[in-house]
Amino acid sequence: MVFSGEASWRWRMLMPATDRSFDTFWKQALRWLALPASDPLRLTTVPGAAPGDTLTVDVLARDAAFEPLRDASVVVRVTAPDGKNESLQAVQAKQASGQARDGTFVATLRPDHSGVYKVSADVRGGTAAVGTASASVLVGGTDLEMADPRVNRALFERLATASGGRVLSEEDLDTLPALLRAATPGAALAVRRDLWHTGWSFAAILVLLGAEWLLRRSWGLR
Repeated sequence: MVFSGEASWRWRMLMPATDRSFDTFWKQALRWLALPASDPLRLTTVPGAAPGDTLTVDVLARDAAFEPLRDASVVVRVTAPDGKNESLQAVQAKQASGQARDGTFVATLRPDHSGVYKVSADVRGGTAAVGTASASVLVGGTDLEMADPRVNRALFERLATASGGRVLSEEDLDTLPALLRAATPGAALAVRRDLWHTGWSFAAILVLLGAEWLLRRSWGLR
């Protein structure tokens, strides 16, 4: 916990005498710092899952001395929003070198529906039960666009290459006007002509009027 409030005394001095939020803050902070260490079993899931995605469940299994359990058996039980239960056998996680990670187990599931999934892990060391860890994960309720709001420069580079553009950083914004001017095609000489002021249009009108007169005469019309 880090609280960089060297001037926090001003917070108390500027508050009414009846406001006890300053004292409550420090009491709760000290109580939180005095809590014992976290449970030896910890279950974590990856947020931002959508129906049909592969959801990873990580289980960290340690003994009472917080030493990793090497020969543990981990069963992950999943309860779907519709009440359907599923059991998964977790396997020991691997490092980048291919070696097993002691005390770390992984299970994967593919949720089919949106909603809150309840996940619990039962850990056994040999024939003795070590404990149970549980967590909940929301599927389909997060905005995937905001799951990772960091700039995806690789995606922008691919879009720029496909569209014939360029990706500019903040330091290169001064070059943007020159790039736009260079990419502007040269202006072509445009000539505007009115179709009504030509001999062909006048001749077409005369032909149509003459055809109408001949037809009316042949049909006995005035």
